[in-house]
Amino acid sequence: MKRAKGIKGKLDKLVGAYVRERMSGGRCMASGYGDMRCSPQKQWCHIRSRRYLSTRWELCNALCMCAAHHRYFTNNPTDFTHMIEERYPEKLSELNMKWMRVSKVRETDMKDLYSKLKEELNA
Repeated sequence: MKRAKGIKGKLDKLVGAYVRERMSGGRCMASGYGDMRCSPQKQWCHIRSRRYLSTRWELCNALCMCAAHHRYFTNNPTDFTHMIEERYPEKLSELNMKWMRVSKVRETDMKDLYSKLKEELNA
C-alpha cells in the first residue's frame, strides 16, 4: 500500500476506511450482481473517477466493493453503469449535481473536510 502523502493521502486513507467499515457494514455493495462470488478483500470504489477532486471524497461517489467485483466493473464499465443505475440511482443523481459544479478544490477545503470527517468517525 502506498504511503499517504499530504492532505490528499490523509483524506484518501480516512474516507477509504469510512467507506469500507461504516458505509456498507463491511459488505460488498455489488454482491449478487453477475455470477461471480465476492472475494474477502473490500475496497473503496468511485462511481466517477477519483481524479476529479471536486467529488473524490464525496460519499455519493463512493461504494464498498470486494476486489472481484471492483476488478470486474473496472473492465466492464457498461455493466458498472447499469448496476449503479439499478441499485443506487440516488447516489448517481446526487453525484451528477455535485459533479456539474465547477470549482477548484483548495488545500484549505481538503483540510476542513478532513477535520469534519475525522470528527464524524470519532463520534
